[in-house]
Amino acid sequence: MLITTLEDREIIEANDAFLLLLGITRLQMDTQYGELIRGNELMLQIPEPDEHSTVPEGISREVTFTNHAGDERACILRTVRLDFNGELLLLTMISDLTEHKQYEHELQRLSQLHLVGEVAAGIGHEVRNPMTTVRGFLQLMLMQGKNTLEPAYLQVMIEELDRANQIITEFLSLAKDHMVQLKRENLNDLIRKILPLIEADASVTGKIITTHLTDVESIEMDNKQITQLILNFIRNALEATGENGWIQLKTYMQDGRAVLVIEDNGPGIPADVVEQIWKPFYTTKENGSGLGLAVCFSIANKHGASIDLSTGKEGTAFYVRFRTT
Repeated sequence: MLITTLEDREIIEANDAFLLLLGITRLQMDTQYGELIRGNELMLQIPEPDEHSTVPEGISREVTFTNHAGDERACILRTVRLDFNGELLLLTMISDLTEHKQYEHELQRLSQLHLVGEVAAGIGHEVRNPMTTVRGFLQLMLMQGKNTLEPAYLQVMIEELDRANQIITEFLSLAKDHMVQLKRENLNDLIRKILPLIEADASVTGKIITTHLTDVESIEMDNKQITQLILNFIRNALEATGENGWIQLKTYMQDGRAVLVIEDNGPGIPADVVEQIWKPFYTTKENGSGLGLAVCFSIANKHGASIDLSTGKEGTAFYVRFRTT
């Protein structure tokens, strides 16, 4: 809650909850004479009620702003006029909706994965079976050399079928009934095991893979799915980096969790794309399926892990945090 004068918005009082929302302390407010409050963009968005807007009606508005700690907050502002001993004051009541909005966003993302999973479970196998048959006959024709088509044409057809099959594999991994086989293993051991495969992928494109693995506690994981998660992140990073590109794999413990970091020196992800990258079928690649990161999110969710990212002109880093207990 915030109370100001109506005419020039001089600050009369602000409670601790309001200061916490703005990311400042009462000491800061007292020593800087309210400048931290008046200088925040939230103050410019407070609606001014007319003379008829009194308790309990007031005026409400939903706004977003960045506080002094650099955090973006979403909230509802409700303002009313107060007559205090003949002086007109403005009472602003703020309800913080940030956590609620985050839950809504997360539920929407999970709902999309759930829908894709249902479709995948229903049609994935039926589509894959005839494709396998067609590929087998194309392979036979190519081996026998008894056909009217150029061998190169047959090879292209086989490669396209393989690509479609890979997309279906990723599609099926989103299915809600795809159970994980959890076993307590060490993340560093898994990385060392698949590192030759990762280095081979990097060497083909002229990129460099480095690792910085520190001791981490074992986690409950399905090693096949975590392998897929790591490879998806690595291949995305390889495609994102240009000449002299490098990717680093790191592990460490933080707040009782085992953290896996996949970092690259690519150009970063544009701000308008960051919110979209986890959605199934969203891709900025010419030949991408848009399922790679959606699969990573699904795998992390099944393991009770969280994924965060930081991105900028100097590169992008994905952080996967696993529970150890």
